[in-house]
Amino acid sequence: WLYKVKASSRWVIRLAEFGSAPLFFYILHLYVLKIIYLLLVAVFGKNQGDYYGVDYVWGIWLWSLVLAPFLFLTTCRFARFKKQRRDLKWLKYF
Repeated sequence: WLYKVKASSRWVIRLAEFGSAPLFFYILHLYVLKIIYLLLVAVFGKNQGDYYGVDYVWGIWLWSLVLAPFLFLTTCRFARFKKQRRDLKWLKYF
């Protein structure tokens, strides 16, 4: 439905770009979280038994707020690349 809205506002354009690459966002966030987890385990060690974890829910929200702009901008950049390069077969899901 975002494509029906007039593209006069910048946030609508960004949101439409973000929505055009959901699988990229999903895979990217899994790799980013795994890399961050491995770095935290290497630096601080395992603090929750066999795992590294945060003690409170606000810690999860804080990580989400830190990662969201990076993941959002990276996904929008990939969506623009995907739109420009329609000749590349690997950019299509099927």
